[in-house]
Amino acid sequence: MENKFTKILYGFVLVAAFVAWKPEDNIKTQVPQKTDTVPTIEWVTIPYDTFAMGSDQNEIGHEYHYEVLHSVILDSFKLSKYEVTFEQYDYYCEKTGKQKPDDNGWGRGKRPVINVSYYDALEYAKFINCRLPTDSEWEYACRCRKTSKYGIKNSYIQYKPFNTGDTLLTDQANYDGTQPYLKNPTGVLFNKTMDVGSYKPNALGLYDMHGNVMEWCFDWHDYIPGIRDYGGTSTSYCDFSKFMVNPKGPTTGIEKILRGGSYMTPASRCRTAFRNRVIPTYLGNMVGIRLASDM
Repeated sequence: MENKFTKILYGFVLVAAFVAWKPEDNIKTQVPQKTDTVPTIEWVTIPYDTFAMGSDQNEIGHEYHYEVLHSVILDSFKLSKYEVTFEQYDYYCEKTGKQKPDDNGWGRGKRPVINVSYYDALEYAKFINCRLPTDSEWEYACRCRKTSKYGIKNSYIQYKPFNTGDTLLTDQANYDGTQPYLKNPTGVLFNKTMDVGSYKPNALGLYDMHGNVMEWCFDWHDYIPGIRDYGGTSTSYCDFSKFMVNPKGPTTGIEKILRGGSYMTPASRCRTAFRNRVIPTYLGNMVGIRLASDM
């Protein structure tokens, strides 16, 4: 009797199992694997060189106290090929729990990150195990012009306001084309950032060194760079026989250096030698990041 009951019960179990079974049960469930793709930084190697930093007093837009010509020696270093993008910075925020900066509704991805302070830029650079460029490194990399064969004193004679020459057009950089340089043609004002790399690079292969976003530099702003180091008094030229080696600016200050101009900047303020300055806590939609690294 017990054996018969057991057989009946077993039959019910088989029927229930058959009813519950579905063909897809034989298919192994594929659980999506979350990938942790680290956005890469592309680097350009900048060679050792000497150069005359600043601009000639006859350059239109020259700032008498801020662009004094002086001699600089730079060791080789690396500079990021592009401005840091939202894609790269957002990854950092996700990893550290830091709040993501606003994109002003223009989009993220390959657009340069904006609304970041100097301290934000510094912390991001540390996260990537690199640093911010110095004022002199940035200018040399933008200018990408080696010392004149006639010596450093005459290097500045070859200098042009932009790495594109005497002109900067809105098909060469993202800036306020309604305010051109001198008699250059009037261009457009997009009034927002563009994806990094949207324009041709300079001779070293660096993109957006003029316009798009201003880029934080390591240095505190110095009223007359180089003068105190040379013991001179001229606000036009320094003693070219004396060199500053890998200068990093004063040890203290109020404002940090910003370079390159932005999408809202007149052409004259996108000049290679132009040194903008602002307090390090400043957050703005014209300000972004470019990274540097030692060799």
